[in-house]
Amino acid sequence: MSRVAFLAKRITDQEATVRFTNASGSAIDTGNPVKINVSATKAEAGVTLDDIANGATGTIDVRNIYDFPCGAAQTFAEGSQVFWDTEGGKAIPEASANGLDDYCLGSCHQARATTDKAFVRVRLNFGPSQFTRNNSSSSSSSSSSSSSSSS
Repeated sequence: MSRVAFLAKRITDQEATVRFTNASGSAIDTGNPVKINVSATKAEAGVTLDDIANGATGTIDVRNIYDFPCGAAQTFAEGSQVFWDTEGGKAIPEASANGLDDYCLGSCHQARATTDKAFVRVRLNFGPSQFTRNNSSSSSSSSSSSSSSSS
């Protein structure tokens, strides 16, 4: 992935990180969302806190609130589930999650209207669809992780 000037911007500052091993085949830049495979049908979302070379282990945040880019015409209701469109590189509503590697980022923290900037505010791994992904296809980022801390 190429750097997009911190794809996700952190809003809160809770200490909730895990170690993540990048097996995607390429480096992952700081601020990019990643998926941790929990099982064949479940995944946890995270945001890289540093650049992680392929095969290297780095730190990802799994609990804070972030602004993620989304389509300019896209709306999100507060509390609705927000998914990451891996192919499109943007946040999408749950109803639009149909790609093989789309996965739930968490819950919309602040409603977003079409007149707002093209970002949606998301509380990572929160809400009824947390850990959900669309199918059991292999992910572009697999990991081994252990909690360093959580709040």
